[in-house]
Amino acid sequence: MATTSYPGISGVLRKTLLLKVLSKPQPTREDVQSVVELTASRVVEALAAQSMSLYLVEGNDICFKHVYYSPTLWSHEPSREKEFLDKREKLLKLKIPLGNSSMVGRVIESGTPAFFGQTKGRSRPMVNLFKDTGFEVKTMVTVPLKGVSRNVGAIQLLNREPSAPLPEFSEQDLVILQEVADYSSPLLQRFLDPKFQISDIDTARFIAKYTSCPLVTTEEEIQIDEKLVEVVGDAIVRREGIFPTRRMTPTAIAALMTNPLDYQKRESFSRVTDLALEEISVVPASLFEKLVKKYYKEEKPLAAGPTASEGISEIADIIGAEYAPGTGEKADGALEDEESAPVIQLANRIVEDAYVSGASAPRNWPSVRGCRRGPCSPCRRRLGSLRGWP
Repeated sequence: MATTSYPGISGVLRKTLLLKVLSKPQPTREDVQSVVELTASRVVEALAAQSMSLYLVEGNDICFKHVYYSPTLWSHEPSREKEFLDKREKLLKLKIPLGNSSMVGRVIESGTPAFFGQTKGRSRPMVNLFKDTGFEVKTMVTVPLKGVSRNVGAIQLLNREPSAPLPEFSEQDLVILQEVADYSSPLLQRFLDPKFQISDIDTARFIAKYTSCPLVTTEEEIQIDEKLVEVVGDAIVRREGIFPTRRMTPTAIAALMTNPLDYQKRESFSRVTDLALEEISVVPASLFEKLVKKYYKEEKPLAAGPTASEGISEIADIIGAEYAPGTGEKADGALEDEESAPVIQLANRIVEDAYVSGASAPRNWPSVRGCRRGPCSPCRRRLGSLRGWP
């Protein structure tokens, strides 16, 4: 499906489209269109291009997949608007044979970008572009979309917007355009070749670019606070897909995720741990699993585990050992503190474990009105944090 207009895609929508595309095992033509629009909008906005075309190779032909003309091209001659609209429709139906001598054909075949400006004089390619486009081309940059085994297309920009800080594309613009092409190409190749699989590293790189999050691909790049990892626990890490690395402040941490846009899990993690996620880095799924296996030797299933009676017995044994006669571990005065009493610690642990496991508040749970002096503050805090608690 070809693009017939340039949509103003917001940053949030881009990210949403990106996740939908990456998560689909069998992409559709509509998914191809989403990626083309994502790439095109990013390029036009970043480089203030007056005209932009994105080409993809289909079989033995080069096809226009996106054509954008800025309204500034006809701002002084409103009557030319229809001319540009008709030309765009014509180009979207045009197919150029592979291996032809056009600028785009040479870039796709060679894999080498082309870059021209008017400061060095009018070149033959720019004269030819004038004949093809119908407007004077003052500056041009074309970069290939490089696949793993072959080039899959190209991106071409013509002219800068009149409001752009520089009248011509610069070497820095070329670098930016090549970067966009580099992380778009693997995704586009996935649609063109059903057998092609994107590596988890490429997927992480793509997500990191679009979310502006740091990318981490090796364990050596990470500073890990083992005590923090232990305190958070494997149950929360596995369920939320968030691996804590270090404390930024007493109440905020840095962490790793494969999908930093999963705000539901981020919120759940912060609610359970009382830790804000101040810095998120994107990691490949394989590295995330490696870290989980390294720091949590045995997997503890969230849904499974000991029965209620077994769990209560285990907790009671631990608390009972702390207060066993003759241990000298606890002073008599500590027993008067409502948070230190064994029965309160037992109740707190039961409620916390249920909350971490995702339990809601069943109506047949016992009341805490029997606590000394009414519902004690620890119970009120724990029970109040459970959603749906009566």
